[in-house]
Amino acid sequence: MVSLETLAVYSIFKKLTDFLHKGQASFIQGLYPRLFKMVNSKNQAVVKLYYVGLAIRFAVFSALYFGYEVVLDVYNIQQAKDNYLIFLVLISVFLTMYFATFFNLIIQSSKNTFTILKGAFIRTFLFVSVLPLAFFYFDLLGLITAIFLSEIGLVLLLIVFVNKNYLFKKMLYSFISLLLVFILIFLRDQILIG
Repeated sequence: MVSLETLAVYSIFKKLTDFLHKGQASFIQGLYPRLFKMVNSKNQAVVKLYYVGLAIRFAVFSALYFGYEVVLDVYNIQQAKDNYLIFLVLISVFLTMYFATFFNLIIQSSKNTFTILKGAFIRTFLFVSVLPLAFFYFDLLGLITAIFLSEIGLVLLLIVFVNKNYLFKKMLYSFISLLLVFILIFLRDQILIG
């Protein structure tokens, strides 16, 4: 339903951001048994780990954002109309997914697995219903925007689920700061986005 070139570019950018996300997320998930105990005992070391991980994720996001031309050169991609928007959305989703990783840690550290089921169901419902409609009505721009908004929606949903945790305010404030960064980037790059 889109050109093969656009699909190939999306696939390359998606594999790059997935590789980076899964590397860091796997490291954090490898620490889950110890982190569960730390979260339940309200250990402040979890806060430090959260901020260190966020700083690393933001540094990678910034390197990708400012290195867009380098990424194009490395993968031998010609600049096309939607390439920058696809790239920007996928690296923004990469950054946003850090919050989902940490919020999932908090949810999984509680003994209530029903919350995990609710989050997974709502996320699946959002993707299955919103993305096809966005593509149908607004083509590729709608699809790309829906991917980004769905991830933001997922994190906001997870925020609701963890609102009684001692890490809640720190994560909420950093997520709001991230949204402000996204707004500034959008305003700065409005011409490039199209």
